[in-house]
Amino acid sequence: MATFNDLLKRLESKAVRVFLLERYNEVNGKDYYQFIRYYWVDRDGVLRSESAIIHVLVKEDGTEEAYWKDKVPTILRSTQIETFSDKIEQYAKNNISNFVGLNPIAVDDARKRGVFEVYIYDKSSDSVVKKVVFIWEDGQGNVNYKEIKQ
Repeated sequence: MATFNDLLKRLESKAVRVFLLERYNEVNGKDYYQFIRYYWVDRDGVLRSESAIIHVLVKEDGTEEAYWKDKVPTILRSTQIETFSDKIEQYAKNNISNFVGLNPIAVDDARKRGVFEVYIYDKSSDSVVKKVVFIWEDGQGNVNYKEIKQ
């Protein structure tokens, strides 16, 4: 089991800065909650801030068992959750020439389908064209789409 120092060192190894805030002791006088604020730089180079709480249980022999309360800090999560919209935006960047942007209108992440506005730069008219498309992922993971005529 992890101790308070184990969890704190893991956080400090990934964060730009870690601040120990308040500590609240439980009624038994041994167990406690330590509030923490930390900063990290996300994949887009933006400085982010988040708070976390470590709950420490102190056994009769004085050893500690520490847990993240409520959630594991974002920078310690093993995988980032990629939404269907994220996947579609990456697909569009890689497969559509002159791709400008994407706006999800109605997306069902669980069923991997949705309606999106796709913006494409048209060189001939020097303007951005908007197309509304229905996009879905089939059973083999292939992305399919059809333009919605308005």
